[in-house]
Amino acid sequence: MFLALFSLATVSQTLLAQSLSKQAAIERALERNLALKRQRSLWESAEARALMTLSPEKPVVSYYTEEMLNSPTETQIVRRWQISQGFEFPLTTYYRARSQAKLAASLESETAELRNEIVASVRIAYASALVAESMLRLAEENRAVSQRFYEMSKRLSDVGEASELQVLRAKAELSRAENALADAHATFAEAKQRLALLMGNPADTAFRLSDSLRGAFPVFDFAMLYRAALESRPLLKAMQARLESAELARSAAYLALLPSFRLTIFQQRFAPAENPFQNFYGGEISLSVPLWFWLEGRGEIEEKSALLRAQEHETRLAIQQLETELRNAFVRYESAKTQAQRAETEERAAAERAFRAAERLLQTGNIGYIEFLEAKRAYFDSEKNALEKRFLAERALAELLRAAGILNFNE
Repeated sequence: MFLALFSLATVSQTLLAQSLSKQAAIERALERNLALKRQRSLWESAEARALMTLSPEKPVVSYYTEEMLNSPTETQIVRRWQISQGFEFPLTTYYRARSQAKLAASLESETAELRNEIVASVRIAYASALVAESMLRLAEENRAVSQRFYEMSKRLSDVGEASELQVLRAKAELSRAENALADAHATFAEAKQRLALLMGNPADTAFRLSDSLRGAFPVFDFAMLYRAALESRPLLKAMQARLESAELARSAAYLALLPSFRLTIFQQRFAPAENPFQNFYGGEISLSVPLWFWLEGRGEIEEKSALLRAQEHETRLAIQQLETELRNAFVRYESAKTQAQRAETEERAAAERAFRAAERLLQTGNIGYIEFLEAKRAYFDSEKNALEKRFLAERALAELLRAAGILNFNE
């Protein structure tokens, strides 16, 4: 009774809920994911720092008043204000600004890499929900078959054509089917909650899955995937941008020997002014050369050079790891796809034929209930195994697409 009410409530809630496709789930996750929003903010802050590097040093404005004894009876007041602006050598500013811009570009690529990971997670979660829904339908079918077998066994027992042992076995099988159905309901609810949380929705959000499990899995060529990964994987683009940033930072360190200059403009007034030319405007340009370049400058150059070498090694290491990751993902996908196809076309089909034949033979009395139960369990186990293998193939496909950097995959 409880299962019937629970099933009725679930069906009513599903009918009233909005439909949700896989693409819509991906778009909502990319729009609402908090980690992605954080990464975008970091990228925007890096772009702002690039603008700050381009801007010159803040100007210094000063003003002072001084009273001077001009004569035994008169006091002269001197008022002076000035504005002073410092500038670095243009090449130094250029290289530093370009280095910061490359860092912003690397954060942009890292944001795209995070998008790729979120898309893979949503694909896996959506496939998990689809498989859990199919498992639920399978558990409902199993319970219906077990219910019919129990009712048939009970009727035969009442007329003396079946033993009490058969009725007990049928009752135990029905209890087992009801427990499996309750577990399937819980698993399906958990899968939908995971998908809802990935989309940034409350865990109890109601929706219906509008897509279905794919009929056939796509075929890939490893060489093609590897070329696509080298060209479009955001992680490699981020590494390349950081490498270019390190090169520009080293160039800026070498250019630190170049002088910087400061422009100063001032006005000075005397009151009372004995000579009109005492009140005047003036200005000056001063150049400064780093006196301790041999110590500080050499250390900065060596530091930037070491960081450049480290980034070169890290980039080459990332390429090697990408090839290994992609090759492993490709092998896992091919293996999972083969197992899913075999479980679907061979094991499941044979078990279904045997179960349907066992149903007919049981009704005509040509086989016993033990043979029927074995055929039923073999069929539902093969169905469950086929769904599990299909999910493993879907997960392997999502991981392969993520490793190759393919964000928009044409299903």
